[in-house]
Amino acid sequence: MRAGYFLMLVVLVTIAPSPTPSVYEPLVVHSFTLDGLSWQFHAVACDSNELLRGAFEATSDGSLYPGDEQKYDDWVPIRIDFTVLSAPEFALLEAGNSSTPFFEMHDVSQGSWSLRMPEAGEWFLVYFNPTIYLVQIEGHTLRTGFSLLAASLLVLLPLGAALVLVGLLRSRRGRMIS
Repeated sequence: MRAGYFLMLVVLVTIAPSPTPSVYEPLVVHSFTLDGLSWQFHAVACDSNELLRGAFEATSDGSLYPGDEQKYDDWVPIRIDFTVLSAPEFALLEAGNSSTPFFEMHDVSQGSWSLRMPEAGEWFLVYFNPTIYLVQIEGHTLRTGFSLLAASLLVLLPLGAALVLVGLLRSRRGRMIS
């Protein structure tokens, strides 16, 4: 009888899905050009308490605007502003009103960040270019998700333990009756 329950446990664990153990899932790969005095955003859906992290770099080759024939100082330091906004705060920004960012970086040419998202929903990564120069943004955003492997183990281990316990109880009860 024990062998039957043990075999059932082995089969359940074997057929359980086992994805790669990587925890970080790429959400957005940034590679775009910001016009002078403009902003661009990327929307990201997150779960409550999920870890969101990313990095970016802003560069410019000194071009003033698209089609400009003249090159300016290639060494001009390019600085941008980066913010993370909740959906309601982003709506305020789009309407031209002031918004309160969940996270912000000012006057940076590169940055890396890591945030624990306080609530589920759509969040907006916003890049602001306060200069008249074109700015090239390169970067990425990753998030942690609840691993399917961890979820499988959380379900299968207690289930397997319960099956083994039931098997032990039945085999003892069968011995007591005999």
